[in-house]
Amino acid sequence: TEVPAATIEELIRETGEPLVKFVDLFDIYQGPPIPDGKINLAYHITYQASDRTLTDVEVAEVQRKISLALTGQLNAELRQ
Repeated sequence: TEVPAATIEELIRETGEPLVKFVDLFDIYQGPPIPDGKINLAYHITYQASDRTLTDVEVAEVQRKISLALTGQLNAELRQ
């Protein structure tokens, strides 16, 4: 099923609140090695807390939650 990029961005923002400050779709790709009928979307996500410096552990946990939301709710496949 097709999922609009805006839906993906909204889910990233909602899942990452309050630490996701900026989401930018910077690349859209179709073609090998991406399977036919699939599109690769690449996002740049900026994490920020207004009251402290974030740790790697905090950012990794938010990123994990976002990944789980994308795969669970939108049936997205994440590439590493």
